[in-house]
Amino acid sequence: MDNSKKEEIKIIYNSDLFQLVSTIFYSEKNKKIKIFEKAHRPPGVRMLFRKDDKILMTREFRTELNDWDYRLPGGKVFDEFSSYAKYLDNETELNQKIREAVVLESKQEVGLITLANKVNLFYKSVAGASVIWDLYYFEINEFETSSSGQELEEGEIIDAPIWLTFDEVKKMCLTGKVNEDRSVAFLLRYILNRQLQ
Repeated sequence: MDNSKKEEIKIIYNSDLFQLVSTIFYSEKNKKIKIFEKAHRPPGVRMLFRKDDKILMTREFRTELNDWDYRLPGGKVFDEFSSYAKYLDNETELNQKIREAVVLESKQEVGLITLANKVNLFYKSVAGASVIWDLYYFEINEFETSSSGQELEEGEIIDAPIWLTFDEVKKMCLTGKVNEDRSVAFLLRYILNRQLQ
């Protein structure tokens, strides 16, 4: 490695949800400057509730599609980047916040109660080098039904959740009824691995 390389990190832009950062590399040896930019947003969670060989899915109206989409329940861990930034240097506390989001989103979106210590992190999806937006996928097998049912946030349009077989979910993924590509990949991998066991 070239020890004469210098690195400078600059925050270019902050919004409620995103931070844009520029990293400038300067090599004394080659007299070159290289600039990398990346957008960073708080992570999200997705929950795979499993009962026997069925998965709980929701049908949600998505403004980016201007249409309905079948999805795994989930949401943001933090509503603002500034709240998220406080936990970037403390992985233990960040993981606790992620688990708390799973508990909250479970109750809100599908009316199910689970405990933070009963949720199983199954997979972390990393978006890429230029956009940091991690999605944490949890498998949940222990839960109870909330007496109050769904408690949707303002602006959320989500039908009552439905239990679907592995084959039904797989078909929905392959026919475009599930549009979140990262979740499609996760669901297909999850189902196929179980069907091969």
